[in-house]
Amino acid sequence: MAEARAYVDWIEAAPPGLFANYRAYLGRLGHSTVFFSLPKIDWYTVNRVMGLGIFEQAEESMLHDMLKVCKERSVTRIFVPICPETKPDTSTIEKWLHILGFKRYNTWVKLSRGNKPFEKTIDCEFKILRIEKACARDFAETVVSGFSYPTEFSPWLELLVGRAGWHPYLAYSGDRPVASGALFINDSVGYLGLGSTLSSFRRRGAQEALIQRRIQDGIALGCKQFFTETTEDSPQNPNPSFHNMLRAGFQLEYARQNFVLQLR
Repeated sequence: MAEARAYVDWIEAAPPGLFANYRAYLGRLGHSTVFFSLPKIDWYTVNRVMGLGIFEQAEESMLHDMLKVCKERSVTRIFVPICPETKPDTSTIEKWLHILGFKRYNTWVKLSRGNKPFEKTIDCEFKILRIEKACARDFAETVVSGFSYPTEFSPWLELLVGRAGWHPYLAYSGDRPVASGALFINDSVGYLGLGSTLSSFRRRGAQEALIQRRIQDGIALGCKQFFTETTEDSPQNPNPSFHNMLRAGFQLEYARQNFVLQLR
């Protein structure tokens, strides 16, 4: 729910012109299952369903309603994550997805942390700053470059800088921004996202420092719990982000399977 609230707030931040230009959609399937889409951006994280079978009983008709919207708005691909405890059970929902042509894409893990302060501050070569509106473009370009996102993402990412509830950060090497991170706070819950690092600056502690800074600031602002997610760590596909989160006190809550449907 923390993750869904963050994405919904982000999409709601767009002015009408930007919303219309990207053929954006933000709505619900049933009463509380979230569905959002930015068709102009061919990237799964902003074209997906959240909470299917979690916030309410899932129905096969929800998926058909979703696909109708996708076809009307010319969505390239749609992404459906499935948490382990759903109603009905995950095997039933996965069967519905397979019938519609969805393929298993990858696995993400969800992690959580309480508000215990850090015993010591990470010694980092980079300067970590919470940024203001003047740095919105630097923030967007750092996220896009670090994640290899489509450049069409940039105007949407700029919206987060200066928006109530959002706390964006950059790590600087001298005057150059080299890594990013954001904290979204809602009802004493902190959600960490958009942790991106330029390729030539990876494995030098920027993300670990950004995680710690966001948690420290979140605690000071009254957060009682923090959530984040990342791709699954495995011997075949090691994920340094996962280990950064464990070192920051996060604990694994569950793994969720992600399914994708290529529409065009």
